[in-house]
Amino acid sequence: MQPHHFLDAVHGYFEGYSWGVAAARANQPKAIMHLIRNGEVEGLHYELQKDIRKLFLREDEPADIIQAWDDLVDAHPDLEEAREMGIDMLSLAIILQKTLREGEEFLESEAWESFEEELADRGTELMSAMTYLADCLENEVEPAFDDFLYGFQLESDEPYQDEFFIYEEMLARQGLLEAPVEDIIREGNAIEGELAELFTPLMLFFKGIHLETPPGLPEILKKSKHPAVHAGVLFLLCRLERAGKVSIF
Repeated sequence: MQPHHFLDAVHGYFEGYSWGVAAARANQPKAIMHLIRNGEVEGLHYELQKDIRKLFLREDEPADIIQAWDDLVDAHPDLEEAREMGIDMLSLAIILQKTLREGEEFLESEAWESFEEELADRGTELMSAMTYLADCLENEVEPAFDDFLYGFQLESDEPYQDEFFIYEEMLARQGLLEAPVEDIIREGNAIEGELAELFTPLMLFFKGIHLETPPGLPEILKKSKHPAVHAGVLFLLCRLERAGKVSIF
């Protein structure tokens, strides 16, 4: 995946996240789409979104970029829910940029190993989802629920690996792929643990609910327990799937 294609997806994340922030502020679920479109309630401020874009384009040392992100989140409480996902997205952006300039050897350098150790307890499972979609793009295959879980996350002959326990909520509820959107969101609101903020957008994505497909986004904004991150991740996944077609960065 080219860095500028990924940055387009990152822009999508923060666009969706901003819609979710606006939805939380509006506190009027039935009128939320009308209020946002008419500018009656604001998400992330435009200048803050510019600062985020600049951060993803920085070419400093990886640790300095991550510190700058933490500082930005500390200064803007609206970004708190995006803190750890931001780590995932920045890490992948750094990998794409560094390997493009320095080659795959960068990932074997002491500097990168040290950076990985520093972030051992940071980030979320969003990195796995992004890596999977990048793999789909590279191999020119359509992303699918079964392929993501059984072909990418889980080894069929090792059912008790750590990833199994992380994704068992999705395994147990895969029948929701045939359910209405509101049922997926309701179930997602009850999920706890590492998939709490990923279950809903991942299930909607694999169900085929994309940004242009109603009622995905309106239902997230009206009924999701985490409208900002749920909308953000769905935007991100959809942009990654179509990577290479349009770049707005």
